[in-house]
Amino acid sequence: MKKLLLALSTLVVTSSASTIVVSCSTETKKQNINSIERFLTTILHSKENDQEPWTNDALEAELVNQKVDVAGGVSVKVNNEIEEGTITNKQQSIVFIGNGTSKNNYKYTGEITLIYNFGGNKPAPKKKITQEELATTITGLQNFLDTIYFKSESVVKNTFVPNANIPGTPAEGVVFKTVTVTILETTQPTDPSIPKFTKFKVTGTIGIKNNDSEYYEFDDDVLLSFYLINYRNLLK
Repeated sequence: MKKLLLALSTLVVTSSASTIVVSCSTETKKQNINSIERFLTTILHSKENDQEPWTNDALEAELVNQKVDVAGGVSVKVNNEIEEGTITNKQQSIVFIGNGTSKNNYKYTGEITLIYNFGGNKPAPKKKITQEELATTITGLQNFLDTIYFKSESVVKNTFVPNANIPGTPAEGVVFKTVTVTILETTQPTDPSIPKFTKFKVTGTIGIKNNDSEYYEFDDDVLLSFYLINYRNLLK
């Protein structure tokens, strides 16, 4: 028994305890700010007063209000030099900067430049009427006069009036700016079965129809010294 106790007394039992350490990280994965370009563009153009440009403070506050990120997460640099827009009267260039780093919890990194269009839509660009189109208009008028016979003087005078379409193949938007019909001479054929003819003269200038100047304009190479002088037999 003593030997057993002695043997037990020489035993050394060691127990090791292992400790598991769990590492917790609160860092969120950063996204490049260009991944929300469409959202940022929508915010830009939802400005209540669309006649005025953005300021840095107002836009950064709106980004927080729209929960893009917390305050300081995204900063902006608005361009105070307002330019003429392409589709609107004015436009403003704005840089969005994501301030996210490995040392903070901001969502976005990188930067993107967007254009804020404001100040109301521009009217559609005017259609330019070229010198070639005017030449075609005059040729078309001459061909018309060479092939058409009028039955009365009143029909002639009702056809050639200011601000009316030019007969033939006129360019779009073009009318008689001024026009005068002058009745000339009457010819009585010797054969009584042939009706008599009366010659008339048309003199005028080409212009753009009243109230259409916001839609059309003459090209820079157009010479507005066009006079239409034509003679045609008038059947009476």
